[in-house]
Amino acid sequence: MTKLRKLLLVATAISGMVTATASPASAAYNDDFTVPTLTPGNCGSSPAGYAYFIDWGEGGLADPAWNDDYIVLRDTCRDGDGIIAFAFLNSEFLGERYNGKGFDGFVVWDPFAAVGNVDANQNVSIRVCSVNGQYGEPYDCNRIWYVSRDG
Repeated sequence: MTKLRKLLLVATAISGMVTATASPASAAYNDDFTVPTLTPGNCGSSPAGYAYFIDWGEGGLADPAWNDDYIVLRDTCRDGDGIIAFAFLNSEFLGERYNGKGFDGFVVWDPFAAVGNVDANQNVSIRVCSVNGQYGEPYDCNRIWYVSRDG
């Protein structure tokens, strides 16, 4: 085999590896979105809390492995009430999670673990509300529907 032919084979193999590793990153889309509670009077002009849908990122403290498709609940009001979120995938109820940790407390929750990864064109819906205690009546609720682009 000639030197030129060997160089061409090596160059072809390297360009194939670069293309193979570069393609997935360029095709990815960040589907993160945020759902705030409606603004109650006792929190001024700010929402009482948020549910953040994380498409890709580091998991919770109990499981620091990298994962995707989970929700972070954050309480942002010093009113003594918590927040609660309800998750749906393609209109199927996946569960609820309460955050009663107080002001600026975070709860990491993966309601999608049982169904696996959220795939492209699936409808993710999150409803987040203020609530007085874990079993209290939810109020100031807000809901967002989002169609996943990359899964």
